[in-house]
Amino acid sequence: MRIKKKILEIIKTNRGCGYVMECINCENNFRIKRWDYDNLGRGSFCSNECRGKYQRKSLVGKDNPNWKGGLYELNCMVCGGKKKIKRKELKIGGGKYCSRKCKNLDLPRVKKEYFDKYPEKRKEYSRPGKLNPRWLGGKSFEPYNPGFNKTLKDRIKKRDNDICQLCNNCGKDVHHIDYDKKNSDEKNLITLCKKCNSKVNKNRSYWTNYFSNLIVKKCL
Repeated sequence: MRIKKKILEIIKTNRGCGYVMECINCENNFRIKRWDYDNLGRGSFCSNECRGKYQRKSLVGKDNPNWKGGLYELNCMVCGGKKKIKRKELKIGGGKYCSRKCKNLDLPRVKKEYFDKYPEKRKEYSRPGKLNPRWLGGKSFEPYNPGFNKTLKDRIKKRDNDICQLCNNCGKDVHHIDYDKKNSDEKNLITLCKKCNSKVNKNRSYWTNYFSNLIVKKCL
């Protein structure tokens, strides 16, 4: 939709030439510099407030430059229901599902068909235990040191002000810096949130050095 600007008067001042314009939304008169009109394309609205009101009222539906055809009606493959969704939501299931819940319900069937078609891919996706590249010899099943109890955890969290030392959000987990469950020295423990505690399971050598330097600074 092209907005028509209306010049009411040309004015000259000590600072240069300008125009008197009529606001398209409220129809009030306002002044604008000639340079702003010619180079920046201004002069349609007297304020940003009027611009917003006009766009909310006029640039809707097909008049909006971002119009993509409106709602899309689909028949869900899982529940069989008809639903109108925005076209940007088609990426959830390629126009086959009415919601992410229905897509997840159909996931086992899709996986089965994929592996039946490409049986050689099954080994790449199912790598339990030693076949998994993140396998560390079953360390996750090792027991913690008896000294790693609630009293020690509360002391560490109090030392760190109950704040995650990585993202500064509320921290509720206590992490072993060297990933050794039997080393419950206070200098080897640090407070993290659940999200960061999962995040640091990758690149362990990097995070060990990072948190070790952080603890040294705290102790200085």
